[in-house]
Amino acid sequence: TEREIRLATSANNRGNIIGIIREFDNQSIETNLDAKFFDANKTESIPNLKQFCLDVTPTSCLKLFKVPWKSGGINISTCRDHEKYIDDFCLYLHQTILEHVKKTCANSTTIHPFYEELTHHAVFCIEKTTIFFGREELMHNIKHYIENVDSSRKTVLAVVADSGGGKTSLMAKLARKIHDWYPSGAVIIRFLGTSAESTTIDSVLRSLCIQLTLIYNESELSDDEVQTFSSLVTTFHNLLKTISKKKRSCPKPLFILLDAIDQLENTLNVFLFESWLPRLLPKDIFIIISFIPSQSQFNLQKTFLNHIKQNEDTVLFELPKLKTNDCKSIIETYLKHWNRQLTTTQYDYVLQRVQSNPTPLYLKLLLDLARTWTHFQNLDIKQTVEFPLTIEDAVEQLFIRLELKYGQIFVQYSLACLCYSLSGVTENELEDCLSINDQVMNEIFIHHDPPLANALHIPSLICHSLLYSIKQYITRKRIQDKNVISWYHRKFFEASTKRYQHLKDICHQYFIDLYSSDNESIKKTIVLEKRLNKQIIDANRLTLPQPTTVLNKRKLIALPYHCLEIRNDQLLREKCIFNLEFLLCQISGLGHYQFLDYIRNILKHRPTWNDVKMIYKGFWSLDNTLQYEKFVLAEQILGFVDDVLMQDFYQKENLLTNSAISGTQMSPQLKQLLTDCKQHCQNLGKKSFSLKPKYAGFPKQTGALQWSFSPVTHLLYVDEFHALVSIDGWETNADENQDERSYKYVTSVAVIDLQTSRVSC
Repeated sequence: TEREIRLATSANNRGNIIGIIREFDNQSIETNLDAKFFDANKTESIPNLKQFCLDVTPTSCLKLFKVPWKSGGINISTCRDHEKYIDDFCLYLHQTILEHVKKTCANSTTIHPFYEELTHHAVFCIEKTTIFFGREELMHNIKHYIENVDSSRKTVLAVVADSGGGKTSLMAKLARKIHDWYPSGAVIIRFLGTSAESTTIDSVLRSLCIQLTLIYNESELSDDEVQTFSSLVTTFHNLLKTISKKKRSCPKPLFILLDAIDQLENTLNVFLFESWLPRLLPKDIFIIISFIPSQSQFNLQKTFLNHIKQNEDTVLFELPKLKTNDCKSIIETYLKHWNRQLTTTQYDYVLQRVQSNPTPLYLKLLLDLARTWTHFQNLDIKQTVEFPLTIEDAVEQLFIRLELKYGQIFVQYSLACLCYSLSGVTENELEDCLSINDQVMNEIFIHHDPPLANALHIPSLICHSLLYSIKQYITRKRIQDKNVISWYHRKFFEASTKRYQHLKDICHQYFIDLYSSDNESIKKTIVLEKRLNKQIIDANRLTLPQPTTVLNKRKLIALPYHCLEIRNDQLLREKCIFNLEFLLCQISGLGHYQFLDYIRNILKHRPTWNDVKMIYKGFWSLDNTLQYEKFVLAEQILGFVDDVLMQDFYQKENLLTNSAISGTQMSPQLKQLLTDCKQHCQNLGKKSFSLKPKYAGFPKQTGALQWSFSPVTHLLYVDEFHALVSIDGWETNADENQDERSYKYVTSVAVIDLQTSRVSC
């Protein structure tokens, strides 16, 4: 304790010290219990430490309490003086901490989120080049292209390598090299997927546009220029053209480096490139991107080459393997950074092993293992150390070491939650999912009982400690307005998914339980086996409530996702798809287009759900400009979705041949949804005007309506009366009676009559 006090009270931290000293009056030892409160051997250590605390603590933050001694120690139930002491102690501490917080807030300067984002990428760039060596030939080839390319055919450059190949370090080094090559130029770099604002392509383009306007003194962007994705792309392209025409006195040339395109969220057709990336670049403008050759269902390398329509040899740079001399330099620099040293035998063994797989990630994992070694005297290192042969083996060994350090069950479920959550897990979600897991709680509470009566929660420090141990391999993103943690390297995601496959369904169920707790914390009975089978009835797990609101976008998407993954169809249908309150929050919080995409995803997994097809067709026809309230949505559903009476009418008139519900009975969940809509309209009609359609007579989806909800991505030509545009939309197979339906994203050219707003495709 004394060492901790002396370390924490260093000269540069004196302003944050609060000193509280307690002294007992009339000390006397009457029982064996009393003896535990006093030192058996009188030394000068305590008085010296007390004097030290008096010297380093500011007078305004120092408090001395003199408390009368009573046999048995402090007892607030029997001694009024002791009760007053505890009350005064708590009051003083509360007020002093509050004053410190206010003072710190008043003296601190808050950095704008945009500049915080720029700082993050600048620091990340420096970190990734600390142990960078080699790649001279590749950087020379890139520089040769920049200096000799024909300006009329100049396009985007791409660096390609498999996961763990060293793309990020190369891009970081390239950014610093370009600054040396062209001191008068401007270099902008984004390490995609490493921060909350570099997760989606629209947020990346928006930050690029803002930075460009600041560098080149352009006018501030208006809301119309960045409101939609299509307008954002147009603004970005126009800015590049404007900068190209500026005088040489401005920072020229301009370099934009985007690392790890594959780390972006798969939204807005980001992996098709043509939706946002210019094919040809203006004069003095260069864009360099990096990605893995293929990502899930997308062949990024092929798609990129199809977009730019140029020779692969000129614009595509593949990252070679590390050379032996580069490996040596990296090993020596890494060990020096960590103040470690290997024996000659150990050094040679590491160098020998890395030759079988000379990639930066594999070498990094080997060095992380090697810096934990001690000197193996008179032992054969090949027999003493189990060395991983591949990246997958190295990742597997890392997981084993984590399980030995923090506890097998805790680490397994923590990393499984990281894998099977929706696009990553928030820190609160991780803690809550572990807290409702009885196995994890039994592993945590082995040596002591939970500190709170009738409640237990996993200590946050344990989770933070685990995340700190793997901080070099994880990244933080911004998903559904939440900061989530996910694996940065694809190899880690694949290895953890494989290792913890047996926990997949369990983790999905924990997430479902978490999101199903609307307005209160989860309570579950638990038996602590290592604490003499102590039973806590309805133990409060202290989880955060997950209300169904417009603001809780994470729940609106995650709950249906986890239900789909473990085929909990009943909960999915009753609580999500056919729940009026849930639908209202989804369409209001997610927006019309993203809501339709959510319904389409359900139909891809459950193509035989005809009642969901009815919902989909009905919602397709809704007006996406409405500010939805509950009564508006209820009216719209009743106006677009056929109820039982309308179905009977169609059957009598033989008009049901092309209906999605032909030959089927309406599901009880859809009946309940329509009943809820009618009931809500009826109740509201007693207080104010409310339209309650008797039949689904609102106009259904047509060709014009279908295209009205498809974004215009490019304006190709415009005159006084017409506009030629490219329009994106989803297309299904033509046969409505097939159980299996396929969806594909298509781009069409359309003519818009500016006088009548009619669309001709």
